[in-house]
Amino acid sequence: MNGATEGKPLRVLVDLKPALDGYAGIPQESRLLFRELRRLPGIETEGLIQHGGRRLRPGLTPKLRRQSVDKQVDRLSKVVVSLYENPYSNLWEQGVRGLESLFSRQSLRLRSHLGLKLPMTEFDSTLFEDFIWRTLFSKTLAPADREVLRGAVYRILEHPRVMMHKAGLAGLRYSDTPSYPRIRTQGIDAFITQTPFPGRVQKGTQLIVRYHDAVPILMPHTVSDKAFHQASHFHALKDNLNNGAWFSCISNATR
Repeated sequence: MNGATEGKPLRVLVDLKPALDGYAGIPQESRLLFRELRRLPGIETEGLIQHGGRRLRPGLTPKLRRQSVDKQVDRLSKVVVSLYENPYSNLWEQGVRGLESLFSRQSLRLRSHLGLKLPMTEFDSTLFEDFIWRTLFSKTLAPADREVLRGAVYRILEHPRVMMHKAGLAGLRYSDTPSYPRIRTQGIDAFITQTPFPGRVQKGTQLIVRYHDAVPILMPHTVSDKAFHQASHFHALKDNLNNGAWFSCISNATR
């Protein structure tokens, strides 16, 4: 990992998608991991915000950073709204978003084949600390932890996680190998995810999978939507392994 070898702060991106989902288990570990990494010197910890099934509005880009403050605030506020419902937009925007939703899987597959990376945009939490705290952390962390989390940088991945899985699995219709999109992770030394990730990282970024169990593979009879969960878990897991991911298993049994 480049940051460690060059003596610079290590930039670590933590997947916070599970923190949207519940209280104990993986959601709780995601919150604790993010909090503890924030406390460690020499590490710049950022959080990835992505929804399981909804497409989010993109956050700020370097170009948008040059726009007026009111436009930036409006953009970030729409990111928050998009976690729950579609933000207000004009007819043109509605048409574009509708087409994107209709052809989202095809668009992701085309990006994969062309080698186009999915962008991550920035969510500046300065004016949205209450949203960050209530949505991601307040379920299980103590109020005193708010100070540790203050000022953290967050990244938005607008494409929903389930669509990334489906885009990859769609490749199985034509070959034995799924085709997962690559994420633009330039400058990030390590990306830590809590489940097999349906995407690939750029060279210079180490994908680390905190692996909990293989229930969707070994006990598919116990999960809902059995065919999708079995296939998405197995093929994302295999793709992560084949692309050099490191695995941090929670037990010897899991390993």
